[in-house]
Amino acid sequence: MAVKVQRPRILAKTKADLGVITELASIAERRLALARKVGLKAMVMEFAGGVLKELDYTNEAYHAKRLADNMARFRTSRSPRFYARNSSSKRAVAHDGVRRRMR
Repeated sequence: MAVKVQRPRILAKTKADLGVITELASIAERRLALARKVGLKAMVMEFAGGVLKELDYTNEAYHAKRLADNMARFRTSRSPRFYARNSSSKRAVAHDGVRRRMR
């Protein structure tokens, strides 16, 4: 059994950091032709959206379920089982299906 819990205020801290990176990308686009050419700010904003999605553990559980469904046809593969009832956007509860002895 594994329980993954988000740190307090991690969303606010991450948004603040991403805001700084986005502002730096804006400055770079104003000053550097290469930054404008590659669309640095748009690239940073796409990255930021992905980072924020990763902070939602329901998204992680959804993708783990999709992976498990796709791998089910292979008898030797195992994927962790997420417990949706005990999970939330800030907590993920999963089990890999292996029994272990506690010492």
